[in-house]
Amino acid sequence: MFKQKLLPALLIASISVNAAQASTFTDVLDRAKQAFNNGQQGIDASTAWRKFGEGDKQAFNVLMRLAKQGNPAAQNYVGWILDNGANGTQPDHATALRFFQAASKLPLAAYNVGIMTFLGRGTVANEQAALSYFITAANDHISCAQVWLTVYYYKSGKGEDAFKWAQEAARQSDRLGTYYLARILAERKQYKEALENGSKAAELYSADAAGLVAFLYENGLGTDQSKKMALAYRLIASGIKNGSISDSGRFGLTGLSDSEAEQGRGFASNWMANHKKPAPVDYRATLAEK
Repeated sequence: MFKQKLLPALLIASISVNAAQASTFTDVLDRAKQAFNNGQQGIDASTAWRKFGEGDKQAFNVLMRLAKQGNPAAQNYVGWILDNGANGTQPDHATALRFFQAASKLPLAAYNVGIMTFLGRGTVANEQAALSYFITAANDHISCAQVWLTVYYYKSGKGEDAFKWAQEAARQSDRLGTYYLARILAERKQYKEALENGSKAAELYSADAAGLVAFLYENGLGTDQSKKMALAYRLIASGIKNGSISDSGRFGLTGLSDSEAEQGRGFASNWMANHKKPAPVDYRATLAEK
C-alpha cells in the first residue's frame, strides 16, 4: 500500500524536476542568445563607428539606422556625433541627449546623460538627477564620472563620499582625481600620503598638485622640511601653467641659500625635461568610447 502511494508522488516530483530543469535550460539559452545579440550589435556599431572615423560618408547613416533599430552602442555613437556636431552640422544637444537616454543601460551612455543633465546641455540643469547616472558610470570605472562625483561631494561637504571616488579615480591615474585625493589627505593631516599622491598628480601635469607638494616641503609635512624642494615644486607649478620654467626668484622663501636655490632650479628644469604634457581631458565633454 505504501509503495503504491509512493510511486505517484515520485512521478509528480520527477515531472516537477524535469520541468524546472527545462525552464532553467531555456533561461540559459535565452541569456546566451541575448549575449550573442548584444555582442553582434556592438560589432555592427563599432564597425560603422570605425568607418565614420575614417571619413566614410555613409557610416553616419548606418549608425543612425542601427540606433533607430534600438542598438545601444550605435545610439551612444550617434548621441556623441550630434552633441559635438561631428557630422558636419551644428550640434543638436537635445536630440543627442535623447539617444544617450535610450542607451543609458550602457555605463558610457549613462555618463553622457549625467554630464548633459548636470550642465544643462540639451535639457534643464539638474545636479541631483545627474548623480545616479554618474554613479552607474563610476561603478563601471569611467574615471570622468568618478571625478565629477569627487568634486560634487567635496564641495557639498560629504568628505567620505569625495574620498571614496577620489581614490577610485586616482587608481586610474586621473589627474584631477589624484589631485583631489592628495588635497583631501592633506586636510586629514595624512601628510605622507598627501605628498605621495600630490607628487603623482604633479607628474600627471596638475599645477595645483605641484603647489600642494611645495607647501608640504616648505612646512616639513610628511617629509623633512626642504626649502630647496619647495622652490623646485613652485617652479614646476609655474612651468606646468606656462609651458616652461622662468626664473621667478625665490617665491618669498626665507632662509634659502644661493646654493639651495640653484639646486631647486636644477631639479625643476630636469623635472620639466622628463615630464611631457599629456593630452588634455575635457571633463565637460560627452564620451564616444571608454
